[in-house]
Amino acid sequence: IQELMYLAARVIRTGRRLKLQFGRHCPAFRAFRSVYLRFCPA
Repeated sequence: IQELMYLAARVIRTGRRLKLQFGRHCPAFRAFRSVYLRFCPA
């Protein structure tokens, strides 16, 4: 969890949504995505 909190990402506002944009080769993206999908299933 701590690694995800210190991860660099851009916050992008489009319309009424906020998005996180990670670097192209972000090593922790898979971990962040799995945590996100557990809390916010589509």
